[in-house]
Amino acid sequence: MDRITSHASYGVPLAVTNMTAIYSFLDKFSHDEWYAIGIATGVFFGLISLVANIYFQRQRNRILEQQKNGAKDES
Repeated sequence: MDRITSHASYGVPLAVTNMTAIYSFLDKFSHDEWYAIGIATGVFFGLISLVANIYFQRQRNRILEQQKNGAKDES
């Protein structure tokens, strides 16, 4: 029981410190700035997804083309 209370006594101040740091970070920006951050982040991840999709589609098409050419060579 003593170990539980000692661990809790160390954990609670750490949690409070972390929550205070998170709140102070969140409080630095206004609502309009958060909207802009959200839009910019959405556009960024949308572009990342687009690039990844194009890359994997090209890989898929290349593999399908190789399989198609391989089937023609065998016959």
